[in-house]
Amino acid sequence: MRTSLSDAIYNTIHDYSDGNNKGPVALGPKVNIDAGYLGNKASDKMPNHKLGLEESIPVQREANDFRIVQAYCMELNGVFVQLQQMECVSDSALLDIWATLIQKEGEFAKVVKEALHDGNIDHQEMKDIREAAQQRISVLLELVKRLESIHHQSVNKK
Repeated sequence: MRTSLSDAIYNTIHDYSDGNNKGPVALGPKVNIDAGYLGNKASDKMPNHKLGLEESIPVQREANDFRIVQAYCMELNGVFVQLQQMECVSDSALLDIWATLIQKEGEFAKVVKEALHDGNIDHQEMKDIREAAQQRISVLLELVKRLESIHHQSVNKK
């Protein structure tokens, strides 16, 4: 039986392309897993060959595709938020992320308002609400990460 997690694993592996090859043939060598074995790990027809959580990390990093971790999080009633790497945070960068947060707050409010307009929330409206909420949360967490960077810089100066 396919689940959102097994779909995520299959699609992450089979959607990968290196320009010459696609799927396990392209991805396997990049993550040091035999292409045939990696293909088996994505297949429902091979129940004894499953991609483990730890194995999935290099697969997702190489593919730059995070559907697997998103599916894990959804199974646990959570969300995955990818944060940017940053070393130095300027005042203008902090102001920029703050403005983006306010923008995402407004977009979230608009989506909710539109969904509640008729007193009902249909499937697509709920999907839109979740997406707007996740975008808002992502920006908020990015702001927190930037503030942590400033904190670490301050602590290291002492």
